[in-house]
Amino acid sequence: MSQAEFAVNFFVALFALIDPVGNVPLFAAATAGVAAAVRARIAIYLALFVLGFLTFFWFTGLSLL
Repeated sequence: MSQAEFAVNFFVALFALIDPVGNVPLFAAATAGVAAAVRARIAIYLALFVLGFLTFFWFTGLSLL
């Protein structure tokens, strides 16, 4: 498997795991009535948390298993 094929497979699996399209209604319901600036800040914090979470398990996942 080439590096490009691996990257595509990895992205598809990660996209299915995180399910950003399915989480949009949940985020909208959880932040209903919140100012747009606060909603944007919450989205950035969530994205950074997910990035940190996935990075942590990228480097430690095999040893944890």
